[in-house]
Amino acid sequence: MGRGFCRRHGADQGCTCSMGNMSRFIEPAILLSLKKEGPKHGYDLSIELNKWQVTDTLIDKAAVYRLLRSLEEDGMVASEWEISDSGPARHVYRITQSGEGLLKKWALVLSNLGGSLIEMSKQIDQL
Repeated sequence: MGRGFCRRHGADQGCTCSMGNMSRFIEPAILLSLKKEGPKHGYDLSIELNKWQVTDTLIDKAAVYRLLRSLEEDGMVASEWEISDSGPARHVYRITQSGEGLLKKWALVLSNLGGSLIEMSKQIDQL
């Protein structure tokens, strides 16, 4: 499976790494996590989001931080510095009211996409 050689899995094992990381799905996953579980550090989010990956490719931590920065600029999330005695200060992110509205829009998009993907999968299986 996949479209080319995979350095992670090797040439003999099928994988979907080469099919890419569908980064747009990181956005609703971040918003959902923050809504359901409350404020989080970017690193914790980047680890947790791998449960939502749609290919064998792990979600890039740098992409998570870039998206968090963008979401904050757009007012969808807010962050505060958390200062710890045992390490450097870190950002803690939380979803805003605007972010909750965006998450609801994502729910509609994902629902429509889910139905389309199921139909496409059925048609491919029938070939």
